[in-house]
Amino acid sequence: MGEASGGKRAAEAGRGGRGASGNRKKARHDGGRGGRGGGRKGGADAQSRGAEIPKGSKGILLTTVSGQEQRAAREALALLTEHYELLLEQRGLEAPGAGGGASAEGTDIAKALAAEVEALQDRSGRPFWWTSTGVRGVVFVRYSGHEEITPHDVLVSVFEGRAPPPPRTHRSTAPRRSRSRPPRPRVRRRPSASARVARATACG
Repeated sequence: MGEASGGKRAAEAGRGGRGASGNRKKARHDGGRGGRGGGRKGGADAQSRGAEIPKGSKGILLTTVSGQEQRAAREALALLTEHYELLLEQRGLEAPGAGGGASAEGTDIAKALAAEVEALQDRSGRPFWWTSTGVRGVVFVRYSGHEEITPHDVLVSVFEGRAPPPPRTHRSTAPRRSRSRPPRPRVRRRPSASARVARATACG
């Protein structure tokens, strides 16, 4: 009886060892946390969390070919900034921070510090900059320009083509050669014999 119970315990211990090794394999496969998302899945979640668009931020979602995000973002920033400055000029507005500092009277220190922090976050006063979204081929262009100009206004200006015309190329002032051919000299045809006879008959 004692031998049977001892054999049963040994069999259960063997099954427990196999179960433990299986759990260890599963833990290694899932990143060392027993399948709780600490491996590849957890890394992807961390990457997406690090690339989140800040809540309440204004901007434009830009889609492009996968692998060309940086190039497309640079071209978009140049185009959007050009039209943003054009809208500022058309509406007679000044860029934020271009009017100089505020007067010392009634200035709150907390507001001044908040304005400095906001200016630092706005990437040296640029109206646009881009951030990665964690999705291939998708870039978020964040906007921090004038309050009276929205990203929609800038996009409308881009699509309507209200940008200043490109500079004209220099054209030569030399006179152009005429392509028309000179007129051909008129050749007098000799009248036929019947015409000469008719003329002689009429004269006679």
